[in-house]
Amino acid sequence: MRFIRSGGSGAAVYWGTGEFDWNELTKSYVLSGSSWGTIATVFAGARLAELWSPRLMVALSYLANAVCHFLVPVLARWSVVALVASQGPEQPTRYALMSAWFPPSERQTLVGLVFSTQQIGLIVSSSLSGALIASYGWELVFYLYGGALLVFDALWLLAVHDCPSRHPGISQEERDFILGAVRKEPRTRLRAPWLGILTSSAVWAHVSMHVAYTWITYMYKTELANYLKNVLHYDIKHTGFIAALPFLFGWLTELGFSVLSQWLQRRNCIDLLNVYRIFNGVATLGPAAALIALPRVACDSTAIVALLVAAKSCSSAFLGGSILSQMDLAINYVGSLSGLAGTFKQAVAVGAPMLTGAVINDRQTLSAWSEVFYISSVISALPFFVYLVFGSVQEQPWNRPA
Repeated sequence: MRFIRSGGSGAAVYWGTGEFDWNELTKSYVLSGSSWGTIATVFAGARLAELWSPRLMVALSYLANAVCHFLVPVLARWSVVALVASQGPEQPTRYALMSAWFPPSERQTLVGLVFSTQQIGLIVSSSLSGALIASYGWELVFYLYGGALLVFDALWLLAVHDCPSRHPGISQEERDFILGAVRKEPRTRLRAPWLGILTSSAVWAHVSMHVAYTWITYMYKTELANYLKNVLHYDIKHTGFIAALPFLFGWLTELGFSVLSQWLQRRNCIDLLNVYRIFNGVATLGPAAALIALPRVACDSTAIVALLVAAKSCSSAFLGGSILSQMDLAINYVGSLSGLAGTFKQAVAVGAPMLTGAVINDRQTLSAWSEVFYISSVISALPFFVYLVFGSVQEQPWNRPA
């Protein structure tokens, strides 16, 4: 069994005939490998970014990812356990960096620009990986993406700084504007108020929305190509192109939803909490409806691809919703809140391919995949109702202790 599953920004996954005789359950362990590593590091990394340097924490995580990419071809032939253990950690600290740089008046638009670049990476990797595997073997893809990570890491260290006050290339006017807008206190004063964080219903509503978004995202990143190949019977070269389509539309809709959300906020025609609720509803109920409809179109490949594109496009609305609400709740503890949410997100990233593998193991049938889609639709929809009741944009009292 030949495969490609690239971590970091997440290349798509391809399975074909070859040297690894893995069943669906074993594949699910491999697919979730990077998330196992991230579960162990995401909380500590986010907290260290809050207290130390988000710039350096991101750089270290990308370096670790690059090394893991280079090791995969050797470890895959040696031991599945070693392969799974090697696939960690992803960068856990971007929210701490954003909290220092993104003023509220530009926050939603900027997050759309940042996150949409991930879709570009997924488009390129999904489109190229199948052809590269068919022509040169799956090992080349890991070496290629590992090298790209090293180049990106070097550029990151040259261009990025922890906060405006440490950046040598911006004007004093811009520095004063950002620092005045974000109202973030110095790191040296921070001791995380864990009792307040863990007992806050608003925090858990925020976490639940990240769970929904992550489940849909990882279903696409790890299982879409598998479904296209084994149920719709696309050739691997065509699978890469078709698997890239949802990410292409995801890129466009992420930008669109984030800009629209910021526009609504600036016009003050809808209060911020209701803006979040509207976009969260599209991001969760839209994919749930599309996933419920998938089994009903049987093997109509055109309708199936259209529904997959629609589901991914709807999930992009989360970038116009509460994706950055930890900055509204507690700007001084964004790292801690992101670490908490990130731990649950990576648990979901483990659970999505493992649940899929358990359901479809030795059952690559439409009925088995229907079970996967129905379960995913429930996981996608429920957090919206949690946020509808418990979501908040009010600064929490423990954010600025006396």
